[in-house]
Amino acid sequence: MDRATAERIFESFFTTKGIGSGTGLGLSVAHGIVTEHGSAISAQSATGSGTTFEVLLPILRGAAAEPAVPERADTPTGKGCILFVDDESALVTMAEKVLGKLGYTVLGETDSSATLARFREGPGAIDLVITDQTMPGLTGDALTRELRKIRADVMVIVCTGYSSRYTPEMAEEMGIAGYLKKPILPNELGQVVGRALGR
Repeated sequence: MDRATAERIFESFFTTKGIGSGTGLGLSVAHGIVTEHGSAISAQSATGSGTTFEVLLPILRGAAAEPAVPERADTPTGKGCILFVDDESALVTMAEKVLGKLGYTVLGETDSSATLARFREGPGAIDLVITDQTMPGLTGDALTRELRKIRADVMVIVCTGYSSRYTPEMAEEMGIAGYLKKPILPNELGQVVGRALGR
């Protein structure tokens, strides 16, 4: 891979394959699994020479303990109108289904400019905006700034894939109501929305 490609391989939905030949989720999921286990994954690549992936895992000392079974929290239901924007239509469809089953009204968009125009039509009717950070046109943080020029108290949740350019700390500085890492799990989406709208 060339350097530009190698820098993006862990981003959700990034792929060099043609339409219908891949989702671009494989390495993003691998990165998520590795980091959730306190480990690290890296790749070294040169065009025409191949690619080497390195996964660093922590050393386990002593006898292995019985794995704890995490308690699964119930996903809260709720009411409210959510404006959801992501340039991947599959994610918009997923959000509409998941959040719709939880009781929310979901307005889906795949374009940040169209989202801004829709918000202008009735800013008081929107209880929450969920936006992807990396989109053509307005990025998630830029969209948030524009939305707040129209209505300063609008609640926003930001979703982002593998990226060193956007962190939970940055989200907190912007007053973001929630932060989701891709790939988005349905239960996690419901939990974060429930916490934001339950304030």
